[in-house]
Amino acid sequence: MIGRKSKQWLERYVDGNEVTLLHSGDQFFNALEEHMRNAKKLIHLQIYILEPDSTGMHIIKLLKEAAARGVQVYVVLDAFGSQNMHASHMQDMQGSGINIRKFAPMLRGIRISISRRMHHKIFVADGDVAITGGLNISDSYFGMNMAPWLDYGVQLRGPICAELERTCRERWRRQFHRNRLPVEHPKKCGAIRARASRNDWFRNRSQISKTYRDMLSRASKEVLMLSPYFLPGYHLTRLIMRARKRGVRVVLVLPGLSDVPLVKHATEHLYSTFLHRGIEIYEWKETVLHGKIAVMDSSWCTIGSYNPNALSDYLSMEMNIDIDDIDFSARLRREIESRIISHSRKITEDNYRKSNSLYMSIFNRIAYYIIWFLLRLQYLLTSSK
Repeated sequence: MIGRKSKQWLERYVDGNEVTLLHSGDQFFNALEEHMRNAKKLIHLQIYILEPDSTGMHIIKLLKEAAARGVQVYVVLDAFGSQNMHASHMQDMQGSGINIRKFAPMLRGIRISISRRMHHKIFVADGDVAITGGLNISDSYFGMNMAPWLDYGVQLRGPICAELERTCRERWRRQFHRNRLPVEHPKKCGAIRARASRNDWFRNRSQISKTYRDMLSRASKEVLMLSPYFLPGYHLTRLIMRARKRGVRVVLVLPGLSDVPLVKHATEHLYSTFLHRGIEIYEWKETVLHGKIAVMDSSWCTIGSYNPNALSDYLSMEMNIDIDDIDFSARLRREIESRIISHSRKITEDNYRKSNSLYMSIFNRIAYYIIWFLLRLQYLLTSSK
């Protein structure tokens, strides 16, 4: 049953946007560099991981150059994800005129702090162009001397950019109130209906979680989900099963290689349940899979930082862009089919049974409950603050 507020949210799309799909590697980072170089007034960058490696230092250099031109630059890094950005890096950026801070520092004086994480990835320049998605800033996503991790983002132009800028300003309320800088409201420049969805359970926002539930309830032909950390809770799992029961083709594209192996083993614990009910599973093994995408009936899609798991539902700040456009969604569906699924290993009940020994089955089960326990513990520690 969808409440009135949820129904109002689900209907809140913005018309007149231009949306461009960005792949990890050159395409994403070239777009980011172009907009940083062209910025005239204001840059926002809020990101989970900024690594001080070759790729990260190049982005920092571009931010410094923008600040030297008189552009106001505001950067927020997640303290856990960007823990390799030490005080010396932060001081250097501040000395170059960049406003920078870390979200939810792990150490507060002599106390260790466990808090929710800022997992979204948002870039906004001058209020009229924005980029968001699943990509962090490091060599892994650029592909320095190797193939980049498989990930996606979207470049946005049009009225939707105002929502992303407002999200960024929430971390800098005092500065923007003092400077009285108005939020830009870009004119319509395309034909795509889009919506910025957010999860921040501690601020009573669960828009992305509601979007996924609504998608599974409304699907009539097919739901395709791409996720690196797929551990759906009871309610989402039930909706997946119900969709399959009424004849919807459900396709899961999951990692064959993972940067968090324990989570991959926990996910494999669910394979037999899904396979037995006719849900298709494909594993991408060529690189680490890090993209987060869902496509419904080749007519609607969502791209962003959200994973179907408890961490994204209750313990992280997430951002997705929901796109209600047949042409864009159909093109994205074809891309996933031709670029990813056709080069992935299909998991069947037969080959899963043959490759999954008793030892591995027990290990996967243990991994599942370890992850469940750790997420529950973090939730209890965070909500007790």
